[in-house]
Amino acid sequence: MQIVAVVAGAGCLSTPPPAQYDAAPQADADVSVDAADCPVDDDGDGYLHAACAATDPLPSDCDDGLAAVHPGAFDSCDDGVDQDCLGGDLPCGAALPINATTAADDKLTIAAGGLELVIDDVTQAPLELHAGGDNLLYTGNDINERLAGVEMFDEYYSWRPLTASRTVEADGRALTRVRIDWSADQSGDPGTVGLEGTSVYTMHPDGRVVRDESFAVREERLGVWLTGYYALDPLQFTHIDWTDNPDDPFPLATFSGMNQMARTESEYICTYDAASGLRLGWAWRPVSPPGGAGPRATENAPGGWSSLALQYDWNYGGNPPDESSYNGSFLLLVDGIGTGERCDAAPAPVAAFLAPPALDGAAYDAGGGYYVVDAAGGSSVQLTAAAGTSAPLSLRVDAIGTAHDPVIDVDGTRLEHGRDYLYQADATGGWLYLPATLAAGAVVQVRIP
Repeated sequence: MQIVAVVAGAGCLSTPPPAQYDAAPQADADVSVDAADCPVDDDGDGYLHAACAATDPLPSDCDDGLAAVHPGAFDSCDDGVDQDCLGGDLPCGAALPINATTAADDKLTIAAGGLELVIDDVTQAPLELHAGGDNLLYTGNDINERLAGVEMFDEYYSWRPLTASRTVEADGRALTRVRIDWSADQSGDPGTVGLEGTSVYTMHPDGRVVRDESFAVREERLGVWLTGYYALDPLQFTHIDWTDNPDDPFPLATFSGMNQMARTESEYICTYDAASGLRLGWAWRPVSPPGGAGPRATENAPGGWSSLALQYDWNYGGNPPDESSYNGSFLLLVDGIGTGERCDAAPAPVAAFLAPPALDGAAYDAGGGYYVVDAAGGSSVQLTAAAGTSAPLSLRVDAIGTAHDPVIDVDGTRLEHGRDYLYQADATGGWLYLPATLAAGAVVQVRIP
């Protein structure tokens, strides 16, 4: 797919006013305004009174006395209010799942797309990943993901003294992004940094979790392999499979001890439970340096405990090595993978993550799994999906106004906020999530007052 991005300046629109997506909006309660009084925006929400429709390129406000009601507003389902002026309240059965974060009991919990990621406040380690109420991460030891998912084969950095801090970079219904900065002591020299880096978790409303790993080795050590991985609870799964081995999945019950179960250069690895249908897919995308051994799956059993690890290995060896660094990203998908109980082929979100379609005028952020478009201070952004899309689309819109909610159109049809898309604004722009696929040539437009 090729998508062409066009940025329009303030007051300059490249398409005519869109048709309504739903039934006609309710009439404005204030009927005392006529066209001679325009422009009129009594409630200050950026959208003009219906009497000003002839002079306003944006849809009209259906209640100019209530700032929470206007085109583009998030429509809270089944509350009896038509917040987005599309002619009726959104039923909860048609509403999209939204991201949410809570901080309680010394933990940060991020909910997205049926998943819950729990991060400890003290260690900043991802302690739990819930799907359907079950924790998928291994709990037989005290550090499920080795803090940032990085270890050495011969010496575990995560078992040395660590420092870590957490920053919530984005928090809203359309996307959650948490950054963890960490460092580990050098072997044999406590207090001296041997490994330091950043792990950024980006959670999308459809259940995609993208983890971006960026770290640097400060020690002069020969041939040490560093690994980014998820340590899973093997009791939650019965089989593991990958794209170049679809007819011969490994039954996990046949393995014990320290066993390498799969070493592959495939697009993704998938592990599943034949009884419950729970499926978890994992894909790796390198940024620098290219190459390496993996991804792969192993069963680890040191010290009498056992966990299933989906991982990628990188060898930075030298004699001695210079200061070395690595950057790569990992996609985690839970449920909805493959058909039946098998994994078989990589699903559309994996394909889009590994080989994202080109964006003319925009960039793909592999570390977060979203596109970035710069509105350059304008009032609208237009995207054309030349070949269509096959997976949900997340978009960061920079340098666009944040004082008012935008309206989102596809091919001139206004979408409903809460059913057809999610949007959240911040200090410098906004995040847009489109769950539906786009037909070839579809035009997406984001417009603000």
